[in-house]
Amino acid sequence: MAITARPRFTSAQVTGFYFQPCRDDFDEIILEYFRCRCGTVRKQTRRNGRANLMQHVRHEHHNFEAEMLEATTSETGSLLSYVSRSSQNLYGWLMWVVTSNLPLTFCENRATRRYTTLEKAVLQPFAASAAAAPESDDEESSSFVERLQKRRKPAQQEQKYVLIRSIPPTSNIVERFF
Repeated sequence: MAITARPRFTSAQVTGFYFQPCRDDFDEIILEYFRCRCGTVRKQTRRNGRANLMQHVRHEHHNFEAEMLEATTSETGSLLSYVSRSSQNLYGWLMWVVTSNLPLTFCENRATRRYTTLEKAVLQPFAASAAAAPESDDEESSSFVERLQKRRKPAQQEQKYVLIRSIPPTSNIVERFF
């Protein structure tokens, strides 16, 4: 009876390293389909678990353990391939708030959360249609959105310095801020 060597990585780690969930046009995850690093799309069913994905890795990526060992040290230098997407998003938000010196309530703002999820690919059709539209000066031919933008009042911006109201406006201290 021969003793087989215990695998260094679990099937969850291997499939997490090689496969990412497929996404539709609205950037929503398609639950059953996963895309390998080599571009192959595989279906993962509930009854089979990760067996279908592991079968692909074993047949197409013969030295997957060596690749994973190299990737964690030299290629990425971190364990980001093993970190969940929600944890990566949370870390990104924290880095953004801390490095930009924003208030913590910035993350709770509905508009911020809504518009930060948009990707450039989603916004490209709007940019293309805006660039292709002829500019006209008459009020009747302008679009509804353009007319609203002309009429809207700019929102009051939050003051960057909290204690600016305590400094008199004629003071030289105020001039240093500008």
